[in-house]
Amino acid sequence: MSGFIPFCQRCYHLILLDSRHSVPSKFGVRMVVVEGVVVDDEVLRAKFRCHVAQCKGACCVVGELGAPVTSNEVEIIESLLEKVKPYLPEANRKALDEKGIYEVHQGSLFLTTVEGRECVFATIDEKGIATCCLEKLYLDGGSEFRKPISCHLFPIRVRHRFGMDMLVYMQIEECKAGRICGRDEKVSLCTFLAPALERKYGATWTKTLLKEAEKLTQTENREGNETGSFTTSSSNLTAESATNSLH
Repeated sequence: MSGFIPFCQRCYHLILLDSRHSVPSKFGVRMVVVEGVVVDDEVLRAKFRCHVAQCKGACCVVGELGAPVTSNEVEIIESLLEKVKPYLPEANRKALDEKGIYEVHQGSLFLTTVEGRECVFATIDEKGIATCCLEKLYLDGGSEFRKPISCHLFPIRVRHRFGMDMLVYMQIEECKAGRICGRDEKVSLCTFLAPALERKYGATWTKTLLKEAEKLTQTENREGNETGSFTTSSSNLTAESATNSLH
């Protein structure tokens, strides 16, 4: 079942509404439920496409912690360690030997970092661009695991609220070039991340999400056109009144 819901941040209630109804701004953040997954409508309306030449792979570097990972992903990465180590710089291999693959913070698992900077599985090339060695191994045919799903989905993050997944859009300064690129090329965030979303939730769910995003875009475009028409009519009426007052 899909539909818009208002999210009351003060009392933490979710109220399911039919998707045909808009949500009054007094409710705060507007969201949509797609087959049991809560999606912030910023995820649906955003334009985004990675511009690695500009951001330099900042998502592999920025932040106090490494990428969030699941216990299952940790097991998979551990099984790939000997294969991925040849791709890693010496400093990264040393960090792995000293600290291991992950660390625990407030009960959640995160990949370790190299001295609090880049992810332990990232390498930085001669142009200063950080790339994922796990993904390099995958692209070279060395494994079936591309990278942690949190990395694949970024700048979408998965939160867990009310027993459900909640998708939120992380707008960090380092991704500004990606937002500009998406806007200029008219690429939606959902379209850009469709392969990652399909990996996480399946093809049917992703198709439904893309339809919801398109529906929201059409609604906002229609409302924008109606507002524009009203503004133009009001301006013409004001101009006509002003002209008549001169005679």
